[in-house]
Amino acid sequence: MIETRSKRFKRNIIHSAIFGFSIIIIIFIISFLQHPPPLHLLKKFFIEAYKNAYRPHPNIFRPIIIANINFYSYIYYATLVTFVTIFIIKKITERKTLKRTHTLPSMILSSLLTIYFFVTVGQTICFFKYFKKELKLFSEETTEGKYSSVLKDIYLLPKHTKSYLPGYHRTKLITGLNIKKDPGAIIYRIFAYLLYPIDIRNIHSNEPFDSVLVYFKENAIDDIPEGYTLYHIFSDESIIAIKEAEH
Repeated sequence: MIETRSKRFKRNIIHSAIFGFSIIIIIFIISFLQHPPPLHLLKKFFIEAYKNAYRPHPNIFRPIIIANINFYSYIYYATLVTFVTIFIIKKITERKTLKRTHTLPSMILSSLLTIYFFVTVGQTICFFKYFKKELKLFSEETTEGKYSSVLKDIYLLPKHTKSYLPGYHRTKLITGLNIKKDPGAIIYRIFAYLLYPIDIRNIHSNEPFDSVLVYFKENAIDDIPEGYTLYHIFSDESIIAIKEAEH
């Protein structure tokens, strides 16, 4: 049993080495096709993998793009190259020894588990690195400080808006973001939550708008609707306008 485990461990080490070598091969092939310096691309790949293997995101993960290719595509291509390489090695070995040492399904399963372990270890290392950074950043922060650190302007703008428009208001939101699709959709939902009791979701549709919030629009002043006057400027892209008094 000890000898079997030892052989299995050595086999998995070899599979891991082949997988790592396959990643290098894939990177050099992509470098040849897209013409970036191969060593520069290789260095960038491992740096980005170390920095971003774990990155929290509302949609589970945000893939890293390296040389215009999704990071996980490198993993899939390398996995395929690994399978083909191991298959060829096994075929050559079996031909020389005249006996079948492993079936193809067990070889693929062993390789897949080894690759999964290889990727998971990298992600786990990055998770603890991320956790250590977050713990240091937020351990002594107040709730408001945490919101400010994570959301930045997405948190500060509603906060300042409420200071200029205290209480209930029915406010029209004009934005350059696509609020039907992330990241614009989630920013819109955060705004709606943080601005309460200011209504930007048109919940009380029977009431007229009394103000306008222009956010993330170039030359925001140009988007002030007729009948409203500029009230406060946050930046070139974000302003508040209020309805003009009726005479």
